[in-house]
Amino acid sequence: MKTAGSVPKISPALLRFFGRYSNGYLRRHFHTVRLLAEESPARVATGPIVVFSNHAAWWDPLILLFVARTFFPEHAAYGPMAASALSRYGFFKRLGFFPVETGTTRGAAEFLRTAEAVLPEPRHALFLTP
Repeated sequence: MKTAGSVPKISPALLRFFGRYSNGYLRRHFHTVRLLAEESPARVATGPIVVFSNHAAWWDPLILLFVARTFFPEHAAYGPMAASALSRYGFFKRLGFFPVETGTTRGAAEFLRTAEAVLPEPRHALFLTP
């Protein structure tokens, strides 16, 4: 089990499988995914990156994994998820998501420790939603 301040372990096999599943799901249910950028984000990403989306919804993990695979394939993608949701959908832990206890000082501190562990690596990405 992941402890606060450590980088979540990603399962490459599960990530490939879930990537194929989510690509099909997104094709069936979404018209487009848009990024506001003057040039390809992958070309300017030379170190660890932080991606912040402007919308929060249940499908965020699908969108953020799609963006990570499409625009930042060389980066390992990580993101916080409400601890209550992650306990229901535990497989997301093996996709790079880590639990955050929402609405508490302890949860904020755990998030910061984990983000601090993720970001020093040049090929890591931290994906955030509002």
